[in-house]
Order: sequence, then structure tokens, then C-alpha cells
Amino acid sequence: LCVDRGPEMIIGILGILKAGGAYVPIDPTYPGERKAYMLQDAAPEALVTQVSLLDLNASADMRFVCLDRDSFLIAEQPISNPIPVTSPQHAAYIIYTSGSSGKPKGVVISHRNVVCSTLARWHYYETPVQCFLLLSSYAFDSSVAGIFWPLSQGGSLCLPHEDQVLEPAQLAALIASHQVTHLLCLPT
Repeated sequence: LCVDRGPEMIIGILGILKAGGAYVPIDPTYPGERKAYMLQDAAPEALVTQVSLLDLNASADMRFVCLDRDSFLIAEQPISNPIPVTSPQHAAYIIYTSGSSGKPKGVVISHRNVVCSTLARWHYYETPVQCFLLLSSYAFDSSVAGIFWPLSQGGSLCLPHEDQVLEPAQLAALIASHQVTHLLCLPT
């Protein structure tokens, strides 16, 4: 999955999971060499992306699903839930390490681990998540908590634009306007 920050990101993640696949989040802002390495190493069946990012991910032998270009084909699909084809031990996603020890390595996270991590948050934090402000890249492991924790409790997810993430005044305005109840960020 290589898409810009926004609703398409969540649609892509949920669509891949519902189809029985595991998603590999690839931040479009990563250097081209890193993206190419991740695509080669993960060897995905398809790349879910957007037309504007096709040139960043181009590979002659790769199958592409463009959430914007192919929206009419996606809309023609049945709206009923597919029969589940995964079990708790199946991979939910593969997250790539920072590569600090050389090349990045893909770490497989199972559905069981995602569910256990999400339920642990439910039990530990007494206040339900009404609105979570997702500041990290969806290619960073902490994003999983930020995405599944609020959505599994019926909360909302606030996805700031990339240029808003590093602007404290804009973040304060987002927190106020969206009535953010939870966020995860570095002190700096």
C-alpha cells in the first residue's frame, strides 16, 4: 500500500485486510531506492496506490490497483462482507524496520497480535477514544494503534495533511476543531 495520507489510506488498509491479504505500508515520501527495495523484498501480489504515485512505484511486472483511477471498478464489487479467509495466525501486515543495521527488514505481524494489542488498549485506558489524531506515518508501527484503536471503538480518526504534522499552531487548531481526545507524539 503506497498512498498519500488521507481516507484512501484507511480504505486501502481495510480493503486489503478484508480481501484476506496482509498490507505492507510504503510511505510515498520514502526515497525511491527504499521503496524499490521494499517492493522487491516483499514481492506483493499487487500494489494499491494512486495515479499520482504510479511513477514513484513503476515496475513493468507489477499489478496496480489505483484507488482513484479504478474507483468505478471498485464500486462495482459486492457490498457484502467477503467470507473470512484468514485466521489469527495469518499475517495482517508487514512493517519494515528503519534499516539502522543495514537494509530494512520486514517484520510480520499477525491478526492475533493486532487484536491483542488493540484489546489491551481498551482494557488499560479507561476513557474510550472519541477522536485520535494520527501524526505518524502509516508505515511506522505505532500507526496501527492509532488506526485500529479508535475505529474498533466507534471513534473517529483525524488525518492531518503532511504539511500540518510539523506545524504546532495548525496541530493545536486541529485538536480544538476535531475535539481530539487521544494522540501519540514525540515530545519534540
